[in-house]
Amino acid sequence: MISVSFALLIAAIFLSATLQAGTGFGFSVLATPLLLFFYPVPVAIQLNMFLSLLLSAGMFSQVKGHLDRTLLRRMIIAGVLALPLGIPLAGLDRNVMRLMVGCLLLALTLLLIVGPRVARSRPLDYVAGGLSAMMTTALGMPGPPLLVYLAGTDTEKAKVRAAALSFFIFIYTAGLALHGAWYGMSREVWKGTVILLPAVAAGMYAGQRLFHRISPRIFRAILHGVLAATAIGTLSQIR
Repeated sequence: MISVSFALLIAAIFLSATLQAGTGFGFSVLATPLLLFFYPVPVAIQLNMFLSLLLSAGMFSQVKGHLDRTLLRRMIIAGVLALPLGIPLAGLDRNVMRLMVGCLLLALTLLLIVGPRVARSRPLDYVAGGLSAMMTTALGMPGPPLLVYLAGTDTEKAKVRAAALSFFIFIYTAGLALHGAWYGMSREVWKGTVILLPAVAAGMYAGQRLFHRISPRIFRAILHGVLAATAIGTLSQIR
């Protein structure tokens, strides 16, 4: 029998997948803190990367028409160089990891709400890709730096979703390979993927149907709310 707490995890995975399918962001931001509650840090990170990769790949055909290939190429170049930098951080104590995630998300939320708007540039494209890559192998969460950057440049929501999901396909594939080589990959990762994949698939379907009904204003409000709520929830789990 599935426990109440694990049933809540499945529900949260569904909501996370719905959010990511509708906005391009949100799965790892919501899912990682919850997975850290049930699994050791390396397992939680790998499980999140597996599910996020499957979700992003499943949606690629829906977003490729809005893809900025120059932005994607720059982020991938920076990502290749930065991916190894986050590997050692994934071995930190779980409470230390929760503190890092919670503080980071709070800071990023404030940046999104009060931060100045910036113009897109080649150097910032590289910085966003590099930071996202490092956070992938460290926390399994590449989205926040990319989210802050693209939201700060007032990029339209369709291009935000396309850039994020396309980059995630690359970064999660490379990140999983590095993570597995460094920490190994346990049976828990495969078992968790099988159990949670139906919730991801259902959320992907729901999010795709909601995408065209989300206005830019609501889009931003959702992103701010997700980041803030997840940060507070993550910090509250520290023991």
